[in-house]
This record gives sequence, C-alpha cells and structure tokens, in this order.
Amino acid sequence: MATTEARTASLAGARAKVDRALEQFHSLQAEIGPWIESQPQDLWFGFDAETQRWSYALINGGEDAPLRFAVIIGEIVHDLRSALDHLVGQLVLAEGNDPTDRNQFPIYSDKVDRDPKQWKDRRNRWQAMLRGVNPTERATIKALQPYRRAHRILYSALAELASLSNTDKHNLLVTTVVGVAPDDLLPWLLAFDPLPFGAQYVDIMYADPPSKRIPWPIPPGRTELVSLRVEPPTVHPHVRVNRRLPMTVAFGKSLLPIDDILNLTDEVTTILDYFERVIG
Repeated sequence: MATTEARTASLAGARAKVDRALEQFHSLQAEIGPWIESQPQDLWFGFDAETQRWSYALINGGEDAPLRFAVIIGEIVHDLRSALDHLVGQLVLAEGNDPTDRNQFPIYSDKVDRDPKQWKDRRNRWQAMLRGVNPTERATIKALQPYRRAHRILYSALAELASLSNTDKHNLLVTTVVGVAPDDLLPWLLAFDPLPFGAQYVDIMYADPPSKRIPWPIPPGRTELVSLRVEPPTVHPHVRVNRRLPMTVAFGKSLLPIDDILNLTDEVTTILDYFERVIG
C-alpha cells in the first residue's frame, strides 16, 4: 500500500459521532416521555352471566409511535456504527497506510459453518475490511466478535448494533410502545374498592398465574389482567386502575427498550478507549 504522510491518525471524528449519538438520544428521550404520558390507559371490564365472572383488561395506548422516533433512532445507530468503521480507517492510517472504501469494522454474530466456500468468503471479506490494520489489532477485533463472546454473555451490544444498522439501511426500524410489568400485579396496578357489608371478592384468577406478571412487552390494545366472582353475585364490583403501567418505546425486531441505546454507546466508547493507545 502507498504510504501517506499528509494525515495523522485520530479518533476525534469517531468520538464526535458517539457524542452526536448521545445528544440525539437525550433529545429523543425528552420527546418520548411527554408523548407516552399522553397515551391513554383505560380499564375494560365485562361480565359473563353463565360463569358469573367479571373480567378486567388493560387498554393500553391509543396511537402507534410516530415515525419520527424510528428515523431518529436510525440516525443514532448510524452514528455509532460509522464510529467503528471510522476507527478501522484510523488504525490503517496509524500503520502508515491509506484507508480504502472497503475498510470497515467487521461484526459477525454467527460462526461460519464448515463449508469451505463459506469459510473462504468470510476470510476474504475479513481481509478486505481490515486490510492495512496491524495484525495485533486485527486479532483484538476478532476477539470482540459476538460469536466469540456468546458463551460469556446473554446480550451482545455489537450484535444488536449490527442488526439495527442493517435493518435501518433498508427499512424504518420497528418502534412500539411497551409496558414494564410490575412484580405483583394486583396491588400495584388495580384498586379493588370495598364492597358493601357482607359481600366479598372470591375466586380471583390472574391472567398468568402463579407469577401474577404480565408478559413483556404489553402490546397496544387489550391485555387481560384478572377475572373474579363476587358473592353475592348481585353485587357489582368496583375495580379501577390504581396506577399507570410504566411504558417505554422499544425498537428493532427484538424490541430493544430505548434506554438500551446507552448499552450500545457504552460498547462503542469502550472499544474506542481501548484503541486510543494505538492511535495515540
């Protein structure tokens, strides 16, 4: 490769991309909060005359998340992903080589199988992406690959970042409002008002016994909570929503909560910090 003396390797650009991602994240958080609070949460109830049971369900949210949220999240993801690609370009430059448009930070979540052609294709792509990078730093990048860390972690920020980035290139990221279920649903979410003297709530059945937890995420629409009987059956129960169910916006196929963007930024920042010693 041709040697370049006109440029000095620096991670200032990559860090500026991370800073911009964080700036957009905090701005989006401030926008999402009031929007979520504006979404209605109502209690639906019905009575089955045959079983003499009252059923209660949570009606969650009134609107789909604005497309604007997906666009901004896509911009955040792009900044973080390109910061890693920028890092590789600077590693090439630090070796006195000229970066090319094929240099980028590889992210592989799955091991290549034993098929010789697939193995050769992976090797060729790997070499092209890291051409000009010092062998020691190439080995470090290889050690960071999600497929090499899968036995130690349940969640890979790099794998999630790659998935979100690949999706956002062709489609808007899926965004939806989800609810975080409380540990003990009944006293936390519903308020059972006192019944007239001599009447009582009986045979209370939760939607997901015995844990009393709502499956996460809570989809928009109706989610069954609890059913019960009242003795005597002529008494009308008074049940109301005691508190709002905590809501957040999640995105991507895996419905990653918005706050988990910080995990992505932390991962990219940690990688940049490590290679700072090489860049100087």
